Amino acid sequence: MSLPTIPEPAHAAMLIHRATQFIATYQAQHLDNDPLVKRCCAHLMSTTGITESAAAHYTMHALADVQARHVPAYFDTNHSTSFVVRVADPSTGHIYSLTASDVLQLAKAQNDAPADTTHSVHVCGRRVV
Repeated sequence: MSLPTIPEPAHAAMLIHRATQFIATYQAQHLDNDPLVKRCCAHLMSTTGITESAAAHYTMHALADVQARHVPAYFDTNHSTSFVVRVADPSTGHIYSLTASDVLQLAKAQNDAPADTTHSVHVCGRRVV
């Protein structure tokens, strides 16, 4: 899978803004993010003419922005590497470490499961602080 061509910053910001508006408008219609992400990608492709991979890229940025309003967790990029990502939960002060293998396992479970798989985080997540 190739990475999308990154347009100039103002154009990228506009695409993320459009995707964020779409997600905020239609989020309540979906119990699962998959159909919402697919609809948002289709919307971006049809209204802006960008490729599917670019639409997915900007949609995921927008989804993360919208989710961060409700759950202020973030990736600790100062202490993450290519093989381990640290996720901070400021509401509890906990930091979790996930290996690339853990994230791959979660992604596969997310794609294979018909229902919400947030329970997987409790299985794979390793609290470090």
